[in-house]
Amino acid sequence: MNRRRPQAKIAKADGLLRVKPRRQFHRVFLDWLADNGHRFSIDLAFCRRTDEDLTLSFVGINPMISASIGQGGMCITVTWQGECWDFLGDWDSVPKKFPRGYACKLCHNYFRQQYPGNEFTKFFETREDVWIDCVFEPFLEWVNTELAPARWIKLCQYRGATWAKLLNTCGQKYALDDMRMRNFIDTLNPLESPGDQQEEVGENDFAIYVFCRQPTGSVRF
Repeated sequence: MNRRRPQAKIAKADGLLRVKPRRQFHRVFLDWLADNGHRFSIDLAFCRRTDEDLTLSFVGINPMISASIGQGGMCITVTWQGECWDFLGDWDSVPKKFPRGYACKLCHNYFRQQYPGNEFTKFFETREDVWIDCVFEPFLEWVNTELAPARWIKLCQYRGATWAKLLNTCGQKYALDDMRMRNFIDTLNPLESPGDQQEEVGENDFAIYVFCRQPTGSVRF
């Protein structure tokens, strides 16, 4: 008896995935997504495809946040005014065949250096299983636990450095319940900086809060 796959929660652009991807990593991701798309709290949509990568957007989420699927990993990019502002997530894997099975070479080397004499490496039957464990499942967890609850994207610039952060709430005096107000400037002084030391804010330093969700978007909890 054939068992039907759960329908993936993904919006496919017309013709974008009509031709099977050439990269094995991309094909494995699509197969995994066909079986696990229903586990995402947010719908996904393919918005760009090349031989090197696939680009995903998140339905109902500000399009400044996107996911790029490369040749052996994934990353979450925040783009502001046409500029890459920060990476919110990054997962890479290099499967390698060992006597005990396939394992991620990056994880294996890390555990060997950090915990000499102890075996923490996870071994799998196939390289595809390594990609699922090190890349696809962490991506799924990030979407459900970090992106789905987020209400705001905080964008900061300090002495030429830029970074972004997802926030569930924003403790400002403004009327944040008014969804007609799309953006507003936060005049924090001193500005929250990446380091531990708080320094005086320069005239080109700023923090901006942007709505994470689109007005027509919906997120399941």
